[in-house]
Amino acid sequence: MKNLINNICLIAVLAGFTGCDDDYENPTGEPNHFSVFLSEEDFQNQIQVNDHIDFGDVSRGVVSRTWTFPSGTVDIVGSENDETSSEPVVKAIFIAPGTFEVALHQEYAGNAYIDEDLRGTTIDTTYTITVLDTVRSSFTADLLNLDGSVAGPLTIADGAANKIEAGNTIRFSAVSTGGATEYRWIMAGGDPEEVSSEPGDDAAITEIKYKKLGVYDAMLISSRPRPFGVDTIVFRDLIEITPSTAPVLIDKAFRQENSVGINFSREMLNPAAEVANFAVTIRNNGQILTPAVSAVRLDPEASNVIYLDLGNELLYNTDTITVSYVQGTLTTTDFYLVDPFSDAAVDPGKVNLLAGANSTIDYDIESTSESNWPYLWWGAPWDAYALSISSGQVYSGAKSALITLNPDGGMIIGNKDDTGNDLQFSVEADKTYEIGAWVYVVSLGDKSMTPDLRFYWTPDTNWGVGGIFFNPDFPVGQWVYRATEVSFTQSGDYAFMIRGFNQGNTQEMQFYMDNITVAELQKRP
Repeated sequence: MKNLINNICLIAVLAGFTGCDDDYENPTGEPNHFSVFLSEEDFQNQIQVNDHIDFGDVSRGVVSRTWTFPSGTVDIVGSENDETSSEPVVKAIFIAPGTFEVALHQEYAGNAYIDEDLRGTTIDTTYTITVLDTVRSSFTADLLNLDGSVAGPLTIADGAANKIEAGNTIRFSAVSTGGATEYRWIMAGGDPEEVSSEPGDDAAITEIKYKKLGVYDAMLISSRPRPFGVDTIVFRDLIEITPSTAPVLIDKAFRQENSVGINFSREMLNPAAEVANFAVTIRNNGQILTPAVSAVRLDPEASNVIYLDLGNELLYNTDTITVSYVQGTLTTTDFYLVDPFSDAAVDPGKVNLLAGANSTIDYDIESTSESNWPYLWWGAPWDAYALSISSGQVYSGAKSALITLNPDGGMIIGNKDDTGNDLQFSVEADKTYEIGAWVYVVSLGDKSMTPDLRFYWTPDTNWGVGGIFFNPDFPVGQWVYRATEVSFTQSGDYAFMIRGFNQGNTQEMQFYMDNITVAELQKRP
């Protein structure tokens, strides 16, 4: 349009007329329109105390505006008035933590639009601002009894040197300010020595076991990603680990390649002379083997762990392995003589494929809700059950699945994502696997029948696969692991069809399920 007017003016000049303005603009007739932006609106208008947030009014047709801020909470940059402003852009520094409301009153030349809706000539808007306090680290600590109950609090101060006997556990609890969401504990001399929170985890409370004699510091780093804030607190010489008069416990015995590892509750002196005092027994498919222990050695990085080498004997994860010790000279670093023990079970080291990169299954029931374990529509009686995600009993983590099979009822469920797609795991054909789960039975029912839990799969399942059979003497009120051997006809991705059956039982059968496992089995020749 401007080019057309300029051409008309040029013709008029050539014709001897004057009075045209080269800068003339034809009115656009744009409507009055509400348009306000806040610098932190993409982050829920959340900032840290003593930080600023910018308020911008770029609305069209505004005749007047008034921003109103809570009294005594902000410093408006460039203004002596910290409560109201008529400026289109206001930079406000919030000087106190809390949740505050900022009001905007606008007068327009005519009726104004908000998006596509036509409003009046006056528009009032309120914005909620969340101001977080500065992140500041602090924590408390409690000594735990062997049963996990609290024995008493520790004194938190530099040089407190709280005397704790070796082998005990301390529970640390963060009490940081400022809405910290990530925690990193650094505990020299502890097991573990460092604990960090991962996305979705909560390391605000952590338990550290102390097995090494010495005096140790404790450090907590608390932080949040946005608005960024971080603080570190260190207490020097907080804990003094002293010799213990309590018996030495085995925290865990495990297979480490072709050796047997034993994780004790306290550090050990050099155990090399104890070769003749250890005995290892291997049972597998009717075979009983008793390989000689060829050497006993300390873990170079954790002296509370010793390894029993078995010469050329190969170990398999299908072996049932036990270890025994007769009284010798095995001694802790605090000079306690280790008591003899018999037939301590050794973890064979099966690797749960569901916890690996080639699986999306929520094997430990930690990241899904009831809707992710849907009914698969087999019809009656497979709809006669109830499933909920519960924290009432857990094998590990914070959640498990509580399943109730109705009298004479059953269950058929899958594991799917929020859009209804199957969560899957990958396996290879012609290998032998174990499918199992940890279960905690609340009630078996009338015990006249044997309910069961079976893990079928799709595609191409084996309908004759075994399962977990809840016979009348099945343990009640404790976590038990049960599994069955399976194989797959094709390599690829599979989804679960988990079936529970309570046929013939006149009472409901109820149990918790946790840590579903698929593990490749190493068969002993």
